[in-house]
This record gives sequence, structure tokens and C-alpha cells, in this order.
Amino acid sequence: MDQLRASVSAEASYTLVVLTGESDMNTRQILGTVLEQAMSKAGRHLLIDMSGLEFIDSVAMHVLIDTRNRFALEGGRTSIIAPHPLVARVLNLSGADQMVPVHPDLAAALAAEG
Repeated sequence: MDQLRASVSAEASYTLVVLTGESDMNTRQILGTVLEQAMSKAGRHLLIDMSGLEFIDSVAMHVLIDTRNRFALEGGRTSIIAPHPLVARVLNLSGADQMVPVHPDLAAALAAEG
């Protein structure tokens, strides 16, 4: 499996996390740490670009949903951008796409901010 890689960049109104590789039970700590750090940045909208994430399992999904829930308690919003087709299927089958908005690209996610 490809190791999970992540980058985080902060703008005034949002923080963008770009995930690539694969996220599973072996990378849950990496994912959790990256998302925790991203929540501490200035923006109140956490955008997670999953276009390069080729696999996600249920453990990583739980980390994602837990992050969304904790960030919502702090007044933040979480959105997913351009999930890889296999990841999009997992999001759909798990119902996660009903809890975390999914957008086709960064521009659409920013436009949805209103």
C-alpha cells in the first residue's frame, strides 16, 4: 500500500488539507495528527482534498467523522473536495457524504461557503 501523505496550507477563511496515497488503520495516527493540526489553523472551514487519496478504510472514516464532529463543536465546518472515485464510493456507502459536504473542486467548496 502507498503510505498516506498530507500537506496543510492555511488561508484567511479556510485551511486546506491535501491527502494522497492510502489511509487505513496503519495510518490513523498520521491522519488524526494532520487533521488536529489543521483544525488549529486560522480558517473556520476545513477543506480536505481527497483527489489523490486512492483508498480509505472504516478506521480512517471514523477519524474523519470524529474530526468533523469536534470541529463543528468549535464552530468550524468541514468539507471534502474531489474524492477519488473509490473513496467517493466508500463515502457514499458509509453515509459520510451525508454528514460532510462533498464538492467537485476547491472553487465549488469556497462558493458553498456563501
